[in-house]
Amino acid sequence: MNQASILLIHHQGGGGISQFINNWTKQYTGDVYEAFVDTGGLQFQRPNQPSETVSYDSLIERIRTYRIKEVHIHHFWNIQLPSLVHILKELNCPYTVWLHDFYTICPYVFFVNQKGRYCGRPKQEAVCDRCASNGARHSQMKQMLNVVDPTINKWRNISQQLLAEAKRVISPSESTKAIIHEYFPTIKMEVVPHPLLLNLKIEEPKQPIHQPLRIAFIGNIFYHKGEKEVKSLVTQTFVTKLPCLFYLYGESGRDLKRLNVKNFVQRGSYSSSEHLHTLLTEDKIDFVIIPSICPETFSYTTHESLYLGFPVLCFDLGAQSEIVQKTNGGWVVEAGDFKALYFKVSHLVSHTDEIYQKKTNAYRYHIEMAKSRNDH
Repeated sequence: MNQASILLIHHQGGGGISQFINNWTKQYTGDVYEAFVDTGGLQFQRPNQPSETVSYDSLIERIRTYRIKEVHIHHFWNIQLPSLVHILKELNCPYTVWLHDFYTICPYVFFVNQKGRYCGRPKQEAVCDRCASNGARHSQMKQMLNVVDPTINKWRNISQQLLAEAKRVISPSESTKAIIHEYFPTIKMEVVPHPLLLNLKIEEPKQPIHQPLRIAFIGNIFYHKGEKEVKSLVTQTFVTKLPCLFYLYGESGRDLKRLNVKNFVQRGSYSSSEHLHTLLTEDKIDFVIIPSICPETFSYTTHESLYLGFPVLCFDLGAQSEIVQKTNGGWVVEAGDFKALYFKVSHLVSHTDEIYQKKTNAYRYHIEMAKSRNDH
């Protein structure tokens, strides 16, 4: 028996959200409709059909016409928020909010300011207002809030309303729940980690660790994912002749793409976790660095790395730090600049036994996840 028809509201922006939606819809047996905003305006998409531009009022009619029984909000990028609130009230339709980032709190999404630096999550609205008072985000807030003078207070009030009136609010990690509660302490949330749809067998780790160390960066590396930190780390290890080789599996920003040093290899994107495992194995990677300068809500790349048996080094932020510490499958360093990463890498060059121990812990995580998958 098929499940009820459902509407997914999202940002059509790729990344972890699209990965989650693609995995989720494969398991869902009912009809899945979609709504998002692109350059043509609000779009409505029926199953296996091209999208069509609609008004917010006509979206209500389509939800009724196709007997959509529930709405799942994955993102409201560029959605007119008062109109969204009106639609949900008009239809009296139960809805679920899936938290994939911190857009409900920060119009810059990642707690990264206009200078491209992690802001530290200030609690004073005046600080956030100064950050969002001009530029593209200010214009976007005007459009989404439908006001002349958008403020962080208005942004967070309507975000909190959407969360408070949801049937369910789902956080993919304990750290995400804790951060949301810093700003919205009364919101009830369930913690449901994203499933990893992986079915790979890996070998138990063996010594010795390679010299020079072979270190991977996984995923697309742009400013909020640590582009500046990666460039500085790679350059510093090259200048100091630290015995390390770095490999990037993913795309990168312009500055990193131009980096031309002998200890840095850019492999390009990978097509699947299985493909990634093959690449990491062929390149004899010892461990992975996840250099995000902002808290992740789940971090597929961190979870995949650990599942594939590779320890992870990251900043002490968000879900990436949470899972590394939970599994004892790597190292977390103080958030800040590249120097903390450099000092840890320098230490590991002469303490490779620590890498082997963390590989063993990552392997245990793989066994636990594989067993949990088989049990279900």
